[in-house]
Amino acid sequence: MLLDSLSFSRRTVRKSSPTRGRIQTWRKRSNSVEFWVSFFSSWTYSLYAGLLRRYKSYSRGLLSTITSSFGVVKREICRIFLMEQEEEDQGFIRDLPDEVAYRCLTRVSVQTQAQLHGVSRKWRDLVTSREFYERRKQQGLTKHCVCMLQALPTVDSSPHPVFGVSMMNEESEQLWEWLPPIPEFAQYGLPLFCRLAAVSRSLLVLGGWHPRTWETLRTVYIFDFLARKWRRGADMPSTRSSFACQALGSDVFVAGGHNNAKIALSTAEVYSTVRDRWQALPKMNDSRDECSAAVLDGELYIISGYETASQGQFMQSSEVFKPALNAWTRTWIGLTLVSRSSCDVIKPHTNVHSRGQLPLFGFHQRELVWYSAEKDEWQLVDVLPEGEDSIADPVCVTQLGADKLFVTGPRNRDDSSFTSLVYKLDLRHEDRRQSDEHASVASFRGKWEFLRPHEKFQEVIQTSCVVEI
Repeated sequence: MLLDSLSFSRRTVRKSSPTRGRIQTWRKRSNSVEFWVSFFSSWTYSLYAGLLRRYKSYSRGLLSTITSSFGVVKREICRIFLMEQEEEDQGFIRDLPDEVAYRCLTRVSVQTQAQLHGVSRKWRDLVTSREFYERRKQQGLTKHCVCMLQALPTVDSSPHPVFGVSMMNEESEQLWEWLPPIPEFAQYGLPLFCRLAAVSRSLLVLGGWHPRTWETLRTVYIFDFLARKWRRGADMPSTRSSFACQALGSDVFVAGGHNNAKIALSTAEVYSTVRDRWQALPKMNDSRDECSAAVLDGELYIISGYETASQGQFMQSSEVFKPALNAWTRTWIGLTLVSRSSCDVIKPHTNVHSRGQLPLFGFHQRELVWYSAEKDEWQLVDVLPEGEDSIADPVCVTQLGADKLFVTGPRNRDDSSFTSLVYKLDLRHEDRRQSDEHASVASFRGKWEFLRPHEKFQEVIQTSCVVEI
């Protein structure tokens, strides 16, 4: 309550100052303890004195009681300011060099970092800073987690599924958890068919349908893994469904999809997570509904999709956006497999871009394939394993770590329950190819790893992404 009063008082002074010079003078004086003690005492005393003049039935004894309580308030304010000043002078940890303390704090687990916010203001500013996150990445202390838009286990006979965000830890494929629900959708679950994107240590939930009214939403929600809280971002400028969504650096791109009239869109927009602002991009050459997105060599690719007049007939072309030129170019990366008929295409929603120097992966039915830019063709990597616990039809493919693909889909034996597989890529051929440009390009062929299904995480999955925290 005391801090709320101080915050209110500070805003009041800013608004009531008639000139810029007085504001600057007030800012300089407000850094001192004496200023705040004097200001708070004068403001509070004037408030209570005004009340006493208005209600004369109060006794003078009440006035003396209020006046004496000001002394307690003054001492408390001084104590708080002096403690904070002492913390600033002492560094992060008493009797320990800041560099050593910094290294210790970077090794604190992500689950525990949220508790560091309450230690001191200096610790809170450090843990939430961009520098702290980048240093953890340089030291290899961050970890990758797969976040999935997944139906919650049914607890009643409701015909409508309730969706939440499930998360699996890279370090242990058996460590699953549910993220806290968005406060505005705590009762109904996340928007249906929304899109997920990850930027730094944050997860973004964009668009989708309202789970009860089925209204198309333009909302953006951001989950901070350090604070373990959701916050609202700037709404998308336009309404779109079934659109492509992809993060590139600190920006999130959306493109294509369709509007409320079911008309395929050629528009695209970019959201800056730093400025919390949307910006319109040039239109694509073609309208693309139900397209997918990938990032290759720092450029955004919008893959396949279909126009309004050709519902469900996916294009063989793609478009690439080059940020330096701020323009789209039609490309023929396409989805057609070599030596196959033109109707044999890669599923757009199973495309996944790989971080680092790895190429684009995707699924053709039960075949895992990758795109060779040198030969301009898709090549076979492996085939999904057989068995009741395997996947019948891949739905989501996500890169997990440096050399793994995380694949989810319905089981062979029961389409109502989903399961997950991890494919361990063989990256040795990449080293051979870089050392000898004339060497034959291998297929990344590795091995499949079955994940033991968790009883609370077997429901339908709509989309997924990887966040580094």
